Amino acid sequence: MSDLDTGNLLKMAEQTGFTILRQEDQTLLWREYYLEAIWNDSFCCEEYKLLQKEYKGKKLRYTMLVGRKE
Repeated sequence: MSDLDTGNLLKMAEQTGFTILRQEDQTLLWREYYLEAIWNDSFCCEEYKLLQKEYKGKKLRYTMLVGRKE
């Protein structure tokens, strides 16, 4: 699983019964993709506005988790 993370993604995965096998911070790669998408105009402006509104003022990371549900 990978997603935008305000610091609670790992906790959410564990609370739903997953054992975390690996966790990686992919923030630098996400930023590179995000900026390239905006630069190449392949990122929809409406999606960008929604992201800005939802995560305004929060420190965002992009986290990848590999887990197993027992």
